[in-house]
Amino acid sequence: MERKFILLSLFVITSVFVWFIFFNNKPLPLEEVIAQEMPFFEKKEIIHIEKFDRFALVISKANPDDLTNHSVNTEHTVPVIDFFVENNKNGWSFLNSSWEAPRSYTDHLTSFIKFLPLEENRLITFGDINHPEIHNVKIKVGDEYLAANIIEDTYGNKTYFLVHEPENDRLIKGYSEAGNIIFEVN
Repeated sequence: MERKFILLSLFVITSVFVWFIFFNNKPLPLEEVIAQEMPFFEKKEIIHIEKFDRFALVISKANPDDLTNHSVNTEHTVPVIDFFVENNKNGWSFLNSSWEAPRSYTDHLTSFIKFLPLEENRLITFGDINHPEIHNVKIKVGDEYLAANIIEDTYGNKTYFLVHEPENDRLIKGYSEAGNIIFEVN
């Protein structure tokens, strides 16, 4: 009887150990880590996810309907960039969140700058498009203007972003649908 108990106990312990090693340590997918790790996830709307080689950036905005702080301007919410890094053993993990003071804040375009993790010479320029007639945004990098990506949230608010090399004299231009310059930000 005692021998059966020891064999049964050994079998159970071995089974739990094998399950833990092979089935419990699965790398977490990015979407699961986003839901677990993003600060105030339930109050944000994910408007874009961009994956790179070793990291991902998630652009989100607070939902104006959910904001309870009356000192927050809910007409134009600030886009937030959250960074996640990929680790082959553990999957994805949260690195940091960036909500920074705007480089410029106007009624037409906002401009934020953030260096990318694990990338020495690349940054992201991003911001809100607050003028209804701005349909395109271009950022001067070197001697050329590069078209920024434009994304829209469920409220119809537009955010632009561009990953690029650092530039000392960055110029951001907002264009109408016809190609006329509506606003510039230095």
